[in-house]
Amino acid sequence: MESAESSTGVRKATRKADDDFEAEEVKGEETAVAAFNEALIVAPSAPPKLNTNAPKVNYQPHYVYGYRGYDSRENLFFTQEAKIAYPLAALGIVLDPKSNKQSFFGGKPLGKTNNQHDDDILCLAISHDRKVIATGQTGVKPKLFIWNAETNAYMGKYVLSDKTSKAVVACAFSKDNAYVAFVDLSSNHTVYVVDGKNGKLLWKKASGKPVVYGVCWISNKEFVTCGASSIKFWNVDSQEDKDGNGFDSEIMSCVAVDGKGNTHVSSVSGKVYIFNGTKVVNKITPHKGKINSMVIYDNMMLTAGDDSRVLISEVGSYKTICEIKTKAIPRAADMLGNLVVVGDIKGGITLYKDGKEVDSWLGHHEGEVWGLNLAENLIVTAGDDNKVILWDYNNCRAVKEACINSKPGQKLKDNVPGKPKMPDNQSSRSVCYNAATKEIAIATNNGELHIRDIKDIEKNKKVINCSKRWIEQMCYSPKGDMLAVGTHANELLVYSVPGYELRGKLEGHATPLICIDWSTDGTYLRSLDEGFDMIFWKLPGFTKDPDGAVNTKDKDWETQSCKIGWSVQGIYPPGTDKTHVNYVAKSRDGKLVATGDDWGFVNVYNYPCGKGSKCYSLRGHSEQVPRIVFSKDDDYIFSVGGNDKAVIQWKK
Repeated sequence: MESAESSTGVRKATRKADDDFEAEEVKGEETAVAAFNEALIVAPSAPPKLNTNAPKVNYQPHYVYGYRGYDSRENLFFTQEAKIAYPLAALGIVLDPKSNKQSFFGGKPLGKTNNQHDDDILCLAISHDRKVIATGQTGVKPKLFIWNAETNAYMGKYVLSDKTSKAVVACAFSKDNAYVAFVDLSSNHTVYVVDGKNGKLLWKKASGKPVVYGVCWISNKEFVTCGASSIKFWNVDSQEDKDGNGFDSEIMSCVAVDGKGNTHVSSVSGKVYIFNGTKVVNKITPHKGKINSMVIYDNMMLTAGDDSRVLISEVGSYKTICEIKTKAIPRAADMLGNLVVVGDIKGGITLYKDGKEVDSWLGHHEGEVWGLNLAENLIVTAGDDNKVILWDYNNCRAVKEACINSKPGQKLKDNVPGKPKMPDNQSSRSVCYNAATKEIAIATNNGELHIRDIKDIEKNKKVINCSKRWIEQMCYSPKGDMLAVGTHANELLVYSVPGYELRGKLEGHATPLICIDWSTDGTYLRSLDEGFDMIFWKLPGFTKDPDGAVNTKDKDWETQSCKIGWSVQGIYPPGTDKTHVNYVAKSRDGKLVATGDDWGFVNVYNYPCGKGSKCYSLRGHSEQVPRIVFSKDDDYIFSVGGNDKAVIQWKK
């Protein structure tokens, strides 16, 4: 990602390559943050030799949970091998539904190649022989990539140079796959035609002020675009465009062409206009509400609408052959033989055979995803979408989904960065697991703490009103007999377990708490706030130890989430302040430390991490990475991408 927005909502720097940043002027609070107390960096009595080289590891994306349907449409298709291609974050994903294995376009470590996405992929199209895929992204310099659907090999790209271009929003292959036509989101909504094999530009032309939402080819030389009260017919050779006529003035959402060359254009009111040439010759209304996806194969039309229905109709008579009622609003749908696949607005994918569901995959879909932890062989995630999901990472399957709160509450003003749409009591940005009691703790954005049994995550065993502000970080003690909770009311709260009585309300922080660690022997607790003040608390009395950095210099810490200290002093690349690193996690064997940053990278260093250390940076997310965690055997790293809503499983 060329630039990313931090949790404070301020763009601060641009990452160009390995350990290479464009530093911007840092003012106000960030100046104080950048100059945090050096007294907190205390070496152990017998410091080990530091290895500042990048670690010799080879983590790669193994599985990605979710689908981008919350703000994108018509971006999911079958390949020739009946695999399912779709985007999420900065990855093009090809899922084999039979084996449940995925392959990826992108996901290569930083510095290995520039021929991959570095920001959110908004659109995806597949060639007519289903062998080649085109994907378009957002960004400072939006890009269109062309890649092989079977091997995921890079074939070509085009980088948009117009400074007003914000994204590639729609793309399509010509009938013979010789060309790709695509449209940008810009002041002129420019239409581009590039070579379908290498992405070389043939021509481009401004479409006009109306936003364009769809593009489809009529023949090898003609294509059509549709958008806000606009339908245009284009010719590749003459580069001319003609307006369609005879349709109502409304937003046109999708376009498809039948075997006779008749163009079908759908609308937000549920209508489909059928064109012969540039004139409307027929009109049908298959759906109540917006049509989000439409394809035509072998005289059969597949439509998916906001009425949560997917219809297969015969072109000409438009008689419904099959109707599928979906779990959520479908945003994309495709068919191949007797198979239909649907991607929905809630981040899920469902596969149907002969109209009956045969498999499904879950995802997050609203706001941001920050909550991440491990529970035995399960990943636990929670987000701003009223979801808590358990994922079996060995089988790469969601095994349970539960809501955070069934009844919506109030929304607190300016409480949480990113301003989630869901009420604060239905959103969560922190979860943790207690192996001793087999419980998970879910912290809501209105300051509640929900305790649930890992085998029954739909029911609360206990609800605790902790704070009037949201909770960013929680951590159970090594023995599982205490839970530390860090709030954005600048409080560190400690509860006994299993009763969850308040044992201590530890005050001393001037800004919200973001990190908490327990010492392995349970005698110390340390907490870090947004102002980069780290306080050490001595147990059992929870007394503040002003010399804690010195007194704990030889202690082992159960976790390493606090991002300052001697063992992590090298995790900050030059030209950045300390806010660009969002989270830190230590491997279980203590040999590696990983960070999640504002540019969407997961960075892996040798541990301890000395100044000047090089890292192995994993690219896949397209937004800030607020949480990461290693598996028990360190074979996997798990990460969540905040606003990209992706849960990525990286394998060594």
